[in-house]
Amino acid sequence: MPVVSVEQLADGSMLGLWRFEEEPQTLAELHPSLKVLYDRWKTMYRSTIRIVEKLAAHALLMKMDGLSPDEKLPVIQHQASGCPYLDDGRYISISHTKGYVALMLSEDHPVGVDIEYRSDRVAKIAHMFLRDDETTEDIDEQLVIWCAKEAAYKLFSSDKLTFQQMKVEREGRPNDHILQLTNLLRQQSVHLNYRFENDYVLVYSS
Repeated sequence: MPVVSVEQLADGSMLGLWRFEEEPQTLAELHPSLKVLYDRWKTMYRSTIRIVEKLAAHALLMKMDGLSPDEKLPVIQHQASGCPYLDDGRYISISHTKGYVALMLSEDHPVGVDIEYRSDRVAKIAHMFLRDDETTEDIDEQLVIWCAKEAAYKLFSSDKLTFQQMKVEREGRPNDHILQLTNLLRQQSVHLNYRFENDYVLVYSS
């Protein structure tokens, strides 16, 4: 499994990132539960990419939990709203982009993560998610705000926030890569971390 990273964060949550290149049949061989899921999903979904994304999320969860093929693999379920959850009570957040899956886990608090492939397509929809009091100098800054609001939407999933109900500001020095996002519905602020890589931007709660 080409896992890019699995790390323990300061708040006790775990962040996993994996660049997947495997065929779905290869992923299904990693764990008996994945084989069961693959057999089910290949009759449900026409898109191979969709199947691979779902299998990759479970495979990354297996890696983050340090499970062997003989151990039970938790199955990621989804509420009617689409919000993922685990039957064992842990909080989970998932994001996919071109060839990557990012996953966060926490024992005791909600989490939010978003990963997006770097391109100029975000500029075409910037007017939809930027507030008048959010200024950006380039496409990368627009992409960071987009990802921050996507991650925060998952973090505050029960609020069903609109883009205008979230305000993003930089926190600290630019090299700190920390944002402050305010949920204007609750008047509650949280810190988000972000990372730039050659082909993606990753934003996650902390």
